Amino acid sequence: MSLNEVLNTMLVLLAAFAAGASIAVMGNSVGRRTGRDKLSLLGMRPRHTATLITGLTGGTIATITLLVSLALSGQMAILQGQYGDVQRRLEALTGEYELMRRRGRLVLPSRTVLAIEPVESGLSEDRRQALLDSVLGHAEARVRQAYYQALTDLPTPPLEPAGKLVAVDPRQLRSTLEALREARTPQAVEVQVTENAWLEGNRMAPVPVLLQAVSLFRVYRAGDLVARLRVEARDPNLLGRLMTFVYEDVPKAARAAHMPVNQVSGRIEVRVGGRTALDWSSRLFRALESASGEVEIQACASRDTPSLGRLDLILVVPELGLRIPES
Repeated sequence: MSLNEVLNTMLVLLAAFAAGASIAVMGNSVGRRTGRDKLSLLGMRPRHTATLITGLTGGTIATITLLVSLALSGQMAILQGQYGDVQRRLEALTGEYELMRRRGRLVLPSRTVLAIEPVESGLSEDRRQALLDSVLGHAEARVRQAYYQALTDLPTPPLEPAGKLVAVDPRQLRSTLEALREARTPQAVEVQVTENAWLEGNRMAPVPVLLQAVSLFRVYRAGDLVARLRVEARDPNLLGRLMTFVYEDVPKAARAAHMPVNQVSGRIEVRVGGRTALDWSSRLFRALESASGEVEIQACASRDTPSLGRLDLILVVPELGLRIPES
């Protein structure tokens, strides 16, 4: 117990002592008054009636005092029998901490999605197998990156893993290929960590993963409007407004359209035709130099967009007949 808990417990005990003393005095006073007035209840003799009233008065006051104490003090709950539960919980947490300390450093928690890629319809068996190999390669790179990041502040240099850090059951490869072959709806291949991956010293055992096919739904059709923005062509804050529009307002609108975040990056990834921000913003600025007054910029989906949290855009300025990138 901490000093604060000891003081709280002492105050509760003092309150209980004062309540008990008050109960004894009040009960004795009520009993004497009942006997002196020779009151009778239920046909009992006055002496027995006084004894009954004294007992009922003491029990009622004790019950009320206990309820008030429980309402005002968390320490009373412990004193009333919860100490054992608290102690067991503390021992469990201590055991988990000791296990973590012995195991080493947590590199990747379970259920982490390492890679996820859509599958085009009509792929041949060889192309599907190549896609699975590519997705597993991305997962391997992600695990190695997490492994080296966990070693950055260790005194000894990192050891190059002897083999692959991703361990997948060959039966999952066969079942995933079969699921893709028989699928009638859009699919993606997902690689997910099945249990916590620990760094023991400067080594890490292969990470068991789950390879599976997951169903997708279409969020946008090619050409669908995602969001729009009206700007003044000569606005001195135009660049900041454009960046906020593309990388904040557009993802917010996509979330409102029930697009989930990308499970690998944890956000909705936005690209303008696969170009860098410098490329598309420079072209847009040059085009706006010839504009006057206010114009509208529309962000549209450049292709059918599945629920992967990745959104390819075309920026359209109807007043200028401009599309970035050009179709």
